[in-house]
Amino acid sequence: MAKERTMHKYTLLILLIYGAQTNAAAQEPALLLTLGQTIERAREQSPDAQNARHTFRSAYWNYKYYRANYLPALNLTSDPYLDRAINKVTLGDGSVKFVEQNLLSTDLTLSLTQNIPWTGGTLFVETAAQRLDLFSNDTYSWQTPPP
Repeated sequence: MAKERTMHKYTLLILLIYGAQTNAAAQEPALLLTLGQTIERAREQSPDAQNARHTFRSAYWNYKYYRANYLPALNLTSDPYLDRAINKVTLGDGSVKFVEQNLLSTDLTLSLTQNIPWTGGTLFVETAAQRLDLFSNDTYSWQTPPP
C-alpha cells in the first residue's frame, strides 16, 4: 500500500513537471507596443473596423449589381426541331400515299433589351427568322416577320 502511494506521488510529480513545461513552452513572449501602435491595431482589427470593411464591400457589390442591371442585354436563342417520319398524304384524286419526310426546322431569335431607370420600364427590340430544310427534296425555305 505504501508502495502504491509512493508510485502515485511520483506519477503525479511527473505529470505536474510535464504540465508546467508544456504550459511554459506554449506561452508567447510579451508584445510591447507604443500607444500609437496600439491605437493603429485597434483601428485595423477591432470588430467595428471589420464590420465597416464588410459593409463597404457589400455596398460596393450592390452598386455594381445596380449598374449592371441597367446595361443593355443582347440575347440570341435558337430552337431547332428535327422530324423524321412517314406521313400520310392525301392526293388530289382522293387516294392516300405514304411519304417519308425528313425536315429540320430552325428558329433563331435576336433580342435587345434595355431597362429604363426613370420609369422602371423596359425597351426591347426583337427579330426572328425560321429556316425549314426538307432533306428528301434537298430544298430549304426561309420565313421572317415583317419589319
